[in-house]
Amino acid sequence: MILYSDFGEFYSDVGLLGHIDDFEGLQIRPCRLLGSFDEHRLPELIAFCENNPRFHIISCMDEGALLNKFDEDGLFFKLGKGDSDPKIVYLPYLRVGFQL
Repeated sequence: MILYSDFGEFYSDVGLLGHIDDFEGLQIRPCRLLGSFDEHRLPELIAFCENNPRFHIISCMDEGALLNKFDEDGLFFKLGKGDSDPKIVYLPYLRVGFQL
C-alpha cells in the first residue's frame, strides 16, 4: 500500500479530475461540480474507462479516504488520468506519528 496524507500530492500523482471543467472535451460528465459520480452512473463510468484506458476510477470511501481503484463500497467515484497504481491510498487522518 502506498499511503498519502497530503491531498495535493495525491491529487497531482493520480491525475484526479476534481472539477467539472476538467471534463471539457470528454464524452462523460460528472453528476456534481467537483467531478464526482454517483453509484447509478457506475456502468457509464466503467464503460468510459474501458474505452479510454488512460483514465481510471477513484473510489471515495468513509471518512474521506480515497482509493485509487474501483471499490464497490465507495460512497461516490471520481476519474483519474495519472498514476493508476491500485495500491495508492489517500488517508486524510494519517499524520506523522499516527499508528495504524
